[in-house]
Amino acid sequence: MDRVLRVCRNRPSETVTLRSKDLIRVVEVRRITYVEVYNHDLVYHTEDEALEVRGKLSSVEEDPRFRNFIKVSSSHLVNGYYVTEIGQETVTAGGVKLPLSRRRRKECMTRMAEIAGKGTM
Repeated sequence: MDRVLRVCRNRPSETVTLRSKDLIRVVEVRRITYVEVYNHDLVYHTEDEALEVRGKLSSVEEDPRFRNFIKVSSSHLVNGYYVTEIGQETVTAGGVKLPLSRRRRKECMTRMAEIAGKGTM
């Protein structure tokens, strides 16, 4: 896991432009630890901040820039490079425990193996 993180953090990253009510921010996709749905908005979490924007989780899932993100529940997409633990009911990403849907656990494990094998972002 450490090797994957080291390799990924040293590569150029794609960016995403996030527009909230009062600001526009360009964020490197690799810095986003997870995305969640909260009160019908999306919250992009990085190691430093949380940015709330209008949008749908399905749009993020379909965006090729988020190809290394894994849907772990109906409300959460996690960046596979920040996952440090997968339990029976939770995933830890960026130091935060998030719910892991029972029906998504196998897919999550498979995707983590793929991401670890690629070593790219």
